[in-house]
Amino acid sequence: MERVFVDANILYSRTVRDWLYALSTSEIQVFKLFSSEDVFAEVIYEFRRKNPQRSGDSITGIVNDFC
Repeated sequence: MERVFVDANILYSRTVRDWLYALSTSEIQVFKLFSSEDVFAEVIYEFRRKNPQRSGDSITGIVNDFC
């Protein structure tokens, strides 16, 4: 099984995130996703910077859904 590293620019896009989640949870497992704490920190930073009105739970939930 191939391992795919997911960078912050991929996780930041809602559409790409949804597709990756759908593909990674399908019955046919073609790849395994992984990332790093630094990538998650960058995603959270960018979401907070561009969406200051959103709650912290909703922003960190984006990363938690990936893990």
